[in-house]
Amino acid sequence: MTLAPSSLGLGAFPSLSGGAEGILLPQGPSTATMYELALGSTVLAALALVALARVPFGLRLAAARERRAAAASLGVPVARLRLTAFVVSAAVGGLAGGMTVQLAGIADAASYTPFLSFKLFVA
Repeated sequence: MTLAPSSLGLGAFPSLSGGAEGILLPQGPSTATMYELALGSTVLAALALVALARVPFGLRLAAARERRAAAASLGVPVARLRLTAFVVSAAVGGLAGGMTVQLAGIADAASYTPFLSFKLFVA
């Protein structure tokens, strides 16, 4: 089994990553509670997306997506909007990843490989 570069880096600091065993997390909420929290977060994100489409920020973001040059010529800060969208999506992804690790009960860098990221991306 080959290790990903991130696994090698985390394996070099066992006090930080827990070494080969990973970090055992304290008992958190039950599985049913975690799924309910995930469902609530998904509904909240969908409602935020619907609300975002109707406000000026969402309209500028849609204009930047459809016609970048036209939006920029009208004074829409395309780069800043795209960066904001990226940061918000990364925060949502980080929340989902944190909930996944909490549900698994152990944080082990070796089990999260680039191939797993690709499979989740395809799904």
